[in-house]
Parts: sequence; C-alpha cells; structure tokens
Amino acid sequence: MVTRTTVKRVLKIAILIYLVVLGLAFCSKPLIVWIAKQQIQKIFPGSKISIDNSQIKSFRELFLSEVRVQKPNAYDITAIRVSVGLRPRGFSILGLYANGPDFKVEEASVNAESGSRGELSIKKIQYRKVRLNNINAGTTLQAKGLFLDSLVADAFKGKVQGDINLEMGKAPQYAAQFSFEDLDLSRLVQELEMQERLELSGLLEGTLDVQGSGGKVSILNGNLRTGEAGGVINVKDKRTLGEGVSELVVDSLKNYRYNIANARVYLEGTSVVLDTAMDSGEFGPRKISIYFHN
Repeated sequence: MVTRTTVKRVLKIAILIYLVVLGLAFCSKPLIVWIAKQQIQKIFPGSKISIDNSQIKSFRELFLSEVRVQKPNAYDITAIRVSVGLRPRGFSILGLYANGPDFKVEEASVNAESGSRGELSIKKIQYRKVRLNNINAGTTLQAKGLFLDSLVADAFKGKVQGDINLEMGKAPQYAAQFSFEDLDLSRLVQELEMQERLELSGLLEGTLDVQGSGGKVSILNGNLRTGEAGGVINVKDKRTLGEGVSELVVDSLKNYRYNIANARVYLEGTSVVLDTAMDSGEFGPRKISIYFHN
C-alpha cells in the first residue's frame, strides 16, 4: 500500500532530479569551458584563451567551437572545432591556423585516439623562410604527447618523409627524423632569399635529425648528397662561405661545375652550415662550408 508519506518522498526526489537537470542545463557550458581552459593553460601557460561555444554530445565526448589561444609576441592559434574524447581518450581538431614570430600553420586538421591510429593533414607549415606543403601523416596518442609516423610533405620541388615525436609541456618538445628526395637546390636558394649571394643547382637527397623545444632548434644533424647529374655553384658573396675566406677560394667557385657533392649539415649559432665536398673531373675537387643565415 502506497502511503501519503511515500508519495511525498517520491515527489521530492522527482523535484530534486528536475532541479539538478535544470541546473546542469544552465551551468554545464560554463563548466565545460572553464575545464577546457584549464587544460589548455597547462599546454600553453600564460596564454589568453577564448571559446565561443561548447556542447556535451555524450558522457564520452565534448565539443568546443571557435577556440583561440593567444600569447603576445609568441603565438596566435585558432581552431574552428575541437572534439575531446573522454573514453577512449582522444581528440580531433578541424580548421586549425597558427601564427608566431617565426612560424605559420595553415589549414590543419588532426584526429588522434588512444589505442588506434589517426590522421594529420596540413596545407602549409612555414618556419622562418622554410616551407613545407601538403603534409600528411599518421597519428598515435601517447601519454605525454603525440607521435607522427609516415609523414610525407612537399618541399623545394622534392619530397620529405619522416617521423616526429611531440611531447607537450610548458614548451612543447620535439624529435624528428627526416629523409629527402629530389630537393631542388636552386629552389632552396630562392626560398631562402639568397639569390644575390649564391647560385646553386642540382638535386639533393639524404637524411636529417632535428630536436628542439618551442620555436628553438637545439640539435640539427644530417648527411646529404647530390644526384648523379651533378650541378653548378656560383658564389657571388664570400660571406656565404663564412669568415676568413680568401678571394682565391671564392674565385675558384665561380660557375664551378661539379659531378657529385656530399655535405654534412649542422647548427653553428643561429646559422645552418653545410660542410660540402665536391668533385669535378675537369676542375678538380673543392671543400667548402656554406652558411644559411636565419
């Protein structure tokens, strides 16, 4: 038998549930935005964060739209839509753009999930004067960051392939291994705006290891070689070869035709250096260091 007391208790519970649901309807979006901002702050400390809208699709996933992360003189990042998976852990980002003093990212999208492979697609990345286009890679979400595998990109009319390991923190850290095929040296000189100092032709292949933190590269090591067709080098400005180079050495590199060239790549201060050994059956061998100043 249902008593009046029981009916009152049921009504009180129903009213309480209704008030909780009503409260969540009004409070969930601000709560989601607050939690999202706290998490983003951990990745980008000291940044200003704005989120236009949020939505809980289920207890497994939430959506954020028109996300913007800014830090003066450092970066300005926007994303049209961000989806965060709670179970299983993962995320997806659509329409990401980023700008900073030394870099630019255009039209990026990425999805990554714990325990399965996702995808990354970027129209263009520019770091200082170096540009990569049409970047595609596989993604794997890790405990401290993101692993990109089987990366393929266009650069200097050739192809770049490689893997990148990203660790998120106060300053994102990265370690990458790249291989190159058919990079056009004349296009490289053009994009680095060195035409008034150097003419260089030929196709380049080889490998390169890069490590860094934030926008700073700390380790750069590589071994490169030219294709069988060789090429031509014409040094117009001896500063291209570093300090203390004689005019005699510069004159020996006027329209020098080489059959083969091998180079070691490394950092010296803020300059990228190519220690290069070239050989020409007609004009003899040459050993030089070429400086690409940032």
